[in-house]
Amino acid sequence: MNKKMDKSSLIILIVVGVIVLAVAGYGIWQAVGTGKGGEETSSNASTVSDTIELNGENIKGIWEHTDGTTVHRLTFSDNQKLTYERFENGSDTAALTSTDGSYEISGNKVTISVTADGDTVTETCEAVLSKDGLILKATSEQSGFFAGDYKRSEQQEEPSSAPESSFSKPESTASAESSVPPESTASSEPKPESKPEPPAFNTELLLGHWYTISSIYTDPMPSTDKVYYTLSFDTNGTVQYQAGYYVDFGGDFVYTPFEETTYSYRLEGNNLHFSSGSNESIYVVESIQDTILNLRYTGGEPLNSLETIVFYTE
Repeated sequence: MNKKMDKSSLIILIVVGVIVLAVAGYGIWQAVGTGKGGEETSSNASTVSDTIELNGENIKGIWEHTDGTTVHRLTFSDNQKLTYERFENGSDTAALTSTDGSYEISGNKVTISVTADGDTVTETCEAVLSKDGLILKATSEQSGFFAGDYKRSEQQEEPSSAPESSFSKPESTASAESSVPPESTASSEPKPESKPEPPAFNTELLLGHWYTISSIYTDPMPSTDKVYYTLSFDTNGTVQYQAGYYVDFGGDFVYTPFEETTYSYRLEGNNLHFSSGSNESIYVVESIQDTILNLRYTGGEPLNSLETIVFYTE
């Protein structure tokens, strides 16, 4: 009978042990399962909480995406202005730059438009924006130029360097923030380029007899295709203008004038005016150097169609 009692007690102990192990195992499984679910939930919550609203204020700044050895840089500015730059092989100089781009945000999509080298690229991407990341995903198979994972660049523009703030800042604020005196600030502004003054000549340089030879006169002339022009300036403000040619008479060349006019002249700076009655010719004195007088026609009625004349002294 004692043997039957011992056998029954052993069976009871075994059953109790199995029940205890089952309960313990179930508890451990529940704890592990709950822990995994909690981590996953926590991870998802972290991802969702890291995402921020897609709008012009949050996206504003410089974003860079690296594709192999190519870096794409998008700069989102106020008033939907956008600048696109592309850098090749780690170069600090952009291989392509477009400063007249634009962007438009609609829901969770951003439409980017860039014009460079005469071509315009417009693309709509789904956008996921976080504090330091911007994911652009192409919405069609034929697009994808701007798609990629962008990181916020460390080269963010300071507010004071933005064009909007530099011009809209009140004068009193600018002077309070800057230690540069007003005179120094004004002097640092770019000054308009001043045109050089034209050279000034005096009539004494013109006095005397000048001549030149040309073949542009089209009237028929005997035995010659060259016309000789002369100018003789005197101290009374008059100049004798003459045009003629040489005629060959059996080896003797005889000079024959076919046009003679007396002009009054005046020199204003480097502008030389010839006047005769109601006719006036205006030439610019390009230079008077040694025995050469260089004139260029600028208005009025030119001397016998001569527009650029280089005269020589005899």
